[in-house]
Amino acid sequence: MLKNLKRYVMLKIDVDFATGKRAGDISPYDKGLYCDPTWQDLERGVELRLILDDRPVDQYRNIPGVEVIEGLDNCNAAIDEIGRTRYDIAIPELFRLSIIRKGIKIDDIDSSLPPEEQLRILYERGALGIRVIKPRKLS
Repeated sequence: MLKNLKRYVMLKIDVDFATGKRAGDISPYDKGLYCDPTWQDLERGVELRLILDDRPVDQYRNIPGVEVIEGLDNCNAAIDEIGRTRYDIAIPELFRLSIIRKGIKIDDIDSSLPPEEQLRILYERGALGIRVIKPRKLS
């Protein structure tokens, strides 16, 4: 779906994730605007949507809270800015066993850190069973 696009144009959209409202009343159900889950920053309230069809881009210019990003390199730079590597436990039993058998220290991790950040630290210490989800780049 993302390969062989004739053009690379993304929209950087301000979003209120509590209500689902997007700047410019852009619909999250628009099949011509693709958003990979790794292209959303829930904390900053922004997402990227890649335009898949040949719709005119000018309709999105000058809309408060919407930025048009054009070109492959610029789109990938926006993905780098918005997207972040995420961590979750994919195999709980392997995760628990690896901590025990490898003697991975967990009591020195700041409990006030978000769980995902704690998982990143454990992953870097060698814990197994953690899935690493990197932002999807365009090629």
